[in-house]
Amino acid sequence: MDFTTEITNYPYIRARDIKGGKIQTDDLIYIDEIVFNKIKKYIIKSGDIAITIVGASVGDVAYAQEEIDGFNLTENAVRLTEFNSIVDGKYLFYVLNQEQYHEYMQTVAGGAAQPKLGIYKVERIKVFLPPLNIQKEIASVLTAYDNLIENNNKRIRLLEQMAENLYKEWFVRFRFPGHEKVEFDNGLPKGWVIDRIGNVCETLGGGTPSTSKAEYWNGNIKWVTPTDITSKNSLPLLNVEGRITEEGLKKSSAKLLPPYTILMTSRASIGFFGVAPFEVCTNQGFISIIPQKENLRMYMLYTLKLKKDEIIANANGSTFLEISKGRFRKMKMVVPIDSILDLFENKTRVIFDEILKIEQQSENLARQRDLLLPRLMSGKLEVNV
Repeated sequence: MDFTTEITNYPYIRARDIKGGKIQTDDLIYIDEIVFNKIKKYIIKSGDIAITIVGASVGDVAYAQEEIDGFNLTENAVRLTEFNSIVDGKYLFYVLNQEQYHEYMQTVAGGAAQPKLGIYKVERIKVFLPPLNIQKEIASVLTAYDNLIENNNKRIRLLEQMAENLYKEWFVRFRFPGHEKVEFDNGLPKGWVIDRIGNVCETLGGGTPSTSKAEYWNGNIKWVTPTDITSKNSLPLLNVEGRITEEGLKKSSAKLLPPYTILMTSRASIGFFGVAPFEVCTNQGFISIIPQKENLRMYMLYTLKLKKDEIIANANGSTFLEISKGRFRKMKMVVPIDSILDLFENKTRVIFDEILKIEQQSENLARQRDLLLPRLMSGKLEVNV
């Protein structure tokens, strides 16, 4: 099937877009009218439930929001639609989105190289259905938490846009503090230089401990995979699923990275960024970046974000695209003088810390929401009807 990143009238939802309980629209691809006419029966409607059924992400569940009504849906997902009179669709979504159901769907999909959750297996999933009015009230309580989280997400997007706009104003338009008195030389303010990325930062790869060694896993060291980065819409990385032991770290090529290391996905889904405020290590799907100077951290982060197309253009590979550390290190970037870098670091670090605080609030809200559902379903916590 032919896809394009150019916007057409036919957005296409991939399995990777079904994550975090909703259908993500930040990195959409599109199809043309000819392809649409061939697959037009595969669409999703507002209020449907989408479940991924193929690959490593089997069992990811999303509730279709209004904005994606009529989008084309991948054949690697099924949708639950046209619910009958005994079930509330939003309640059913919250039930299926629990971790226990995700694990169950992963199990019944099988452990093959390409797990598959057949439609008949989805149809056999059993769920507890209290009276419809109770379902609606439970869904209403949980939706209130999701609305607070979504409001936080909007605040985060505004803050990140603020930081990006500041970067463009200072380093693209050159309207930084004191620019009126600065002389330019070959298109750059005097004192600014163009240098290779490898000369201004340390770049590190990742690794995966042997999966056959139980003693390497479920330890205390946070181990990041690309999904941890691509499944979220903000830079701070708080929720890391993987854990390895110190022995697993020693026996693999993974490296323990200091807090606030810039993590960049470098394989398949290239050019996604995250920054963890704690020590982490990563698998092989990353290039981790540690600037040589503290005042380069936020500047480098936003520089690289805006270089995504160039980073992808430097990738190669037949099975999947990947940018090597060598190619990445040879890429060039503008390095301003320290006084401007200091100012930018101070201003954007305040913004980043505010984003981090909001992210932590959202993590707490999500945790409370997930604890509520089983208590509401069991009747341990009453709902008002």
